[in-house]
Amino acid sequence: MNTSNEAHHDWARMSRDDALDLAEREAYGEIAMTIDGYVNRIQRHLEPGTPGVTTEGLRADLQRQSTRRARAEWCLTRLQLSHRLGMDVLADVISAKGYGATWDAIGKAVGITAAEAEARWLDDAAECQAL
Repeated sequence: MNTSNEAHHDWARMSRDDALDLAEREAYGEIAMTIDGYVNRIQRHLEPGTPGVTTEGLRADLQRQSTRRARAEWCLTRLQLSHRLGMDVLADVISAKGYGATWDAIGKAVGITAAEAEARWLDDAAECQAL
């Protein structure tokens, strides 16, 4: 079978370890795109509507808050699905925290308490955000 990946890589010249590393990276990339597609489908049915407001400035503020909240929910849904699939979820945790998700919400997404979630990911999340 000649996939687009085979056209871009000379698999025959790679060592077994290099080929496995490349395959793993590409598979994770494809899995990540598939996960994003499923999360988008889920979120289309869960995303709350923006409340109607008469003042333009207030409407813009509420829209930004609604967008931020919707993005946090998207990240939490992706976190939950990635966790169920046994994927590394640190990037999802960092994204969710970046959009304002609480440790409680993150913990619930993976079936642990807020304290357990914070203990597991706080240092890594803080280190990544500092970069």
